[in-house]
Amino acid sequence: MITYKKKISAPILSFLVLLLIIPLFSTKSHLAESSSNVGCYVGGSISSSTTWDISNSPYYVASDLTVEPNIRLTIDSGVQVLFTGDYSVNVKGELHAIGTFDNPIIFTSDFSNPEKGDWEAINFQSNNLSQKSELEYVEFSYGENGVLLNNDLVNVSNCVFEYNTNGIYVNFWESSDITVIFSNNTFRFNDYGINFYRFGFSYLTLLFEHNQVYENSEDGIYFWEGKSRSNWNFTNNQIFNNSKNGINFRSLYDMYSQINIFHNEIHHNGVNGIFLDYLLEWYNYDNSFKIQHNNIFNNTQYNIECTYEYPSIIINAAKNWWGTTDAEIIQSKIRDHDDDSSFSYVEYYPYLYSRLIFNEHPKQIPGFNAWNLITVLILVITSIGLKYKRKNQ
Repeated sequence: MITYKKKISAPILSFLVLLLIIPLFSTKSHLAESSSNVGCYVGGSISSSTTWDISNSPYYVASDLTVEPNIRLTIDSGVQVLFTGDYSVNVKGELHAIGTFDNPIIFTSDFSNPEKGDWEAINFQSNNLSQKSELEYVEFSYGENGVLLNNDLVNVSNCVFEYNTNGIYVNFWESSDITVIFSNNTFRFNDYGINFYRFGFSYLTLLFEHNQVYENSEDGIYFWEGKSRSNWNFTNNQIFNNSKNGINFRSLYDMYSQINIFHNEIHHNGVNGIFLDYLLEWYNYDNSFKIQHNNIFNNTQYNIECTYEYPSIIINAAKNWWGTTDAEIIQSKIRDHDDDSSFSYVEYYPYLYSRLIFNEHPKQIPGFNAWNLITVLILVITSIGLKYKRKNQ
């Protein structure tokens, strides 16, 4: 007697797998609906110091939540905070969210198909410099603003901001003298990595160092400053593959600031590496803008575009590596007074003859995409099916 094996062709097998997988991604439902973890629902007001621990995680933010003045909210490593709608955690006291490399704290959307702006922000608004918040090893995703700072003292380090409208939105108006530190963070796949508005005569020092800013759909870093005294320091950052400008620095008037851009990698951005635009007045300018010892190269339009309409001002951009040693090519990738006599000068000479060596580029880990997973599964199953077919022919 002859027996036959009934074979299932590779295309049919792939189609069956699609039927099983697609429903998992077809609706925007809450993760909590199918989760076996009960978790804890939070909202309203926290009026006594509180700790969110791993045993009650995840915490579902089901309405706006306020940490009252002089109150501390502590979040332990590994805790997940899931937003069920367009809500904020408003911090008028202190927030201490200290995760670890292996067990970060997570703030994200509760929707199974999350999108940018699913939730509002971690909104710091204490205006009290005696209260200091800390964020370390925290991941922020799918918010309107991962972190929103309003004249607050918050240090942010080793955090990841991805798939937000703004990774961090800073809004400092007439605050007291303050130093803000953003270090060792990753800003990727947002619209803006960091969006910074500054206005006021108080003295602000910013240390933006050892951060990775890449593949944001607008500017990697956007700064707007007017009528202020500040000390901006951008050092040892990697700023690349942003759709528009790596750094977009706009200043209105009455500037008394010192700006230092040192030891950064700024390359392959979609428009300019650095864009300096719209300056009305800069008082006490004496070598106050320094762009030195950076690798600035292969940005699509210009490596530096300076449209400050102050021809007496010289931007000190000496001692950088421009991707070439040909002075004509270097000049062609800089827009300044040589292109329009109303603009300021960008002085790029002397320039470096070899690329500076900094830390390695970050590993670009793509965000999870259900259709990518389906595609991979189809390819794997099709390959197995073809091998099976050849074996049984």
